[in-house]
Amino acid sequence: MPAFAVSSAQSEVIARVGFKKILIATDYSAFSNKAMHYGLAIARSYHSKVNLVSVVSSVGFALVGPEAMTEAVRLGIDEANVLRKKLLDGGFLQGVSAEIDIEYCTDVAKKLLEVSHKWEPDLIVLGTHGRTGLKKFWMGSVAEKVFRSSSCPVLTVGPAVAWPSAHQEPPKILFPTDFSPESVRALDGCIAFAEAKGSALMLLHVAPKPFGEAAADLKRIITGIEARLRGLLPRRIANMVPVRVEFGDVHSTICSVAEEERCSLIVMGLHGEKGLLEGRWEHAYQIVSAANCPVLTVRPIGY
Repeated sequence: MPAFAVSSAQSEVIARVGFKKILIATDYSAFSNKAMHYGLAIARSYHSKVNLVSVVSSVGFALVGPEAMTEAVRLGIDEANVLRKKLLDGGFLQGVSAEIDIEYCTDVAKKLLEVSHKWEPDLIVLGTHGRTGLKKFWMGSVAEKVFRSSSCPVLTVGPAVAWPSAHQEPPKILFPTDFSPESVRALDGCIAFAEAKGSALMLLHVAPKPFGEAAADLKRIITGIEARLRGLLPRRIANMVPVRVEFGDVHSTICSVAEEERCSLIVMGLHGEKGLLEGRWEHAYQIVSAANCPVLTVRPIGY
């Protein structure tokens, strides 16, 4: 995948690409710590202001009694102070203005969204355990609830993602699209981000497996979809960005292509459905849970 060369004519667009304020959620688990380091790496790159939000479910403490809740608050403050010292000593906050916010609530996702609404970040970063099936049904997914409701982009780091390396190269970006208006709308920002970072970009469409007469005319189908993918790109880069067409299961194919192409970021424009279990939200969560690289999800404005 070729990287972009940035011209002076693109400077105005690229100047708008950035994350001045980043909200990073943590519960001090290994999953959230890994996501935190991805978020801090982005923050250092943009010299961002960071709000590290530790949101702890208070349900168990409330059942035990007020003394337990008081002790939980004290422990939370201690953990926050230890975290700040570790980050400072490790140089992870270099060039970053950071604050740590401790929140106690009965609904973690709801509280994160409330904090986001008040603080108005440009990006939310969080990790996920990647729960699926019945375990996800009963326990829910904080990550999914956040990215399906957030008004800003959300970077989710799943359990299959490796820890960020000390020397990060410009990301190789995979942009899967189903040609919906919501998906296409997210492409402009993805292109600007790729150009600003000198990143490689690939467009992908996953179609259902053809059968009958369609299967016999596979080459024509692929050629048509490839042309449609290139038609989404600005003319100046239409021949620079590789496009790929695959057939099969959407989420597993996207994850497989990302791994095969050694991508370090998947960018997805999400649909505006409200229902938790509707198909396209399920694709997004399954991709986040299985991908070996972080996934940046972007919701359409107005949903």
